[in-house]
Amino acid sequence: MISIISGTNRPLSNSMIVANTYKNLLEQQGEDAQVLNLEELPSEFMYSASYGKKDNRFEAIVQQFVTGASKFIFVVPEYNGSFPGVLKSFLDCISPKLWHDKKSAIIGLSAGRAGNLRGMDHLTGILHYLQVEVYSKKPKLSQFDKLADLEKRTITDEETLALIEKHISKFLKF
Repeated sequence: MISIISGTNRPLSNSMIVANTYKNLLEQQGEDAQVLNLEELPSEFMYSASYGKKDNRFEAIVQQFVTGASKFIFVVPEYNGSFPGVLKSFLDCISPKLWHDKKSAIIGLSAGRAGNLRGMDHLTGILHYLQVEVYSKKPKLSQFDKLADLEKRTITDEETLALIEKHISKFLKF
């Protein structure tokens, strides 16, 4: 199972457009894929799970999307020159051993020109610490509003769609 993690809890995020695109394309190739929208996290998870208190809703999410996955695709929007704090909190609230020896891909997303290059580097360091292998090809989706129809919640740029398809094809061999 491949878990696609939309790296923000912002409502109607552009990250969810990208995550759903990856899910649809993976399923077209016969892969089992699921999307975790961080909006679904219990609002108090970082105050309970980070201090060892059990939260059944959070534990169910971890079981489904982390324990049950062999690979991860992180869709990471740029927030203040890095990635969203909710994604870091999510990673911090899960036992490191649940991440060990799994594989991941990272896709950067920004309204600006760099496609969250710095945030992808930060996340790569954290994933390496958690003993997660990170695929070296990291698409950077810059000026995302020009690549998608935000009202229809779809990517419309053909070059971007081709880039994503190529990324998926190579990641599946990783």
